[in-house]
Amino acid sequence: MLKKLVNTIGIFLILFSTFIIVIKFTIKLIYNMDKEEKINIFFEEYNNNGNKIEKDDYLMILEIPIINLREGIYNLDNKKNTIETNVSILKNSILPENDNSVLLLVAHSGNSDNAYFKNLYKLKYNDSVNIYYNKNLYKYEVNNIYVINKSDDFFIKKFNKKTLILITCLDNYKYLIIESQIF
Repeated sequence: MLKKLVNTIGIFLILFSTFIIVIKFTIKLIYNMDKEEKINIFFEEYNNNGNKIEKDDYLMILEIPIINLREGIYNLDNKKNTIETNVSILKNSILPENDNSVLLLVAHSGNSDNAYFKNLYKLKYNDSVNIYYNKNLYKYEVNNIYVINKSDDFFIKKFNKKTLILITCLDNYKYLIIESQIF
């Protein structure tokens, strides 16, 4: 009797765990399909002189070929512009259409679903980083890689070229900073 009860509970736990895994996988699949659809819509408009960007559309696309990353970025005032769910643009960014612009993008690293910069540490000097924005392709080249302590002040210096700065955590105490400039 006890053995039958234990077997029944074991089977129930296996089925329940499988159900949870399937649900989580399905939700992630739907989220990724939605994200891919938004990227496709962005490029349709990008290539076909589309309409004005809608509130829920991507403002720009970040592409880092060496780590196979292609992510949409929302406008500053969009509630989806948050590091908790996406690659996020920081408020003190100056968009690439401006001379001497500095675009600041942040994302999590690690193992979670929202760790978009988990492979950022693989970038090396001269690697390419692309931004598709406002019907233009901005090609950046990595020219500076460094680490700062989270307790240190981070300040943006003046650059004489359009600059893209990617920021992520290395651990609980340090940030990885990747600077790229237009080439």
